[in-house]
Amino acid sequence: IFNKLETFFDKNLLNYGVNQIFLNYFTNININKEIYIRQKHYKLLEYALKNNINDSFINNKKFSFFIFLSKKKQKLISYLSDYNIYLTYYWKRPRIFKKKKISHNLYENLIYLPTDSIYSHKEVKFMLKKINLFIKKYGI
Repeated sequence: IFNKLETFFDKNLLNYGVNQIFLNYFTNININKEIYIRQKHYKLLEYALKNNINDSFINNKKFSFFIFLSKKKQKLISYLSDYNIYLTYYWKRPRIFKKKKISHNLYENLIYLPTDSIYSHKEVKFMLKKINLFIKKYGI
């Protein structure tokens, strides 16, 4: 049965939502290059922000995201969007916890900065510049 299903999906791949652009992108990724770029972006973010966010910095040696805490998360995300820098609202508080007291504030304060290779060095530096301006103006 497994072989029949595998053959069926191989023949009908495009009929099930996986287009050629997607397939070409993921089959042509150089994982070593991706890791190198993520590490490079992470180190740049760490170097440029660590002094401003010292106690809020969360060390993430996986290099997937640069993570820190900010009591002004919503304001920072909104501020950056004015400059076409879009961060996600990861960890929104689930509805079930809306009116409950919880032991942490990760939902409201956790900021993820991307380190992906889709961003150029210049774009990461631009994001850093805007974040540092925000921190000088409003604090962290």
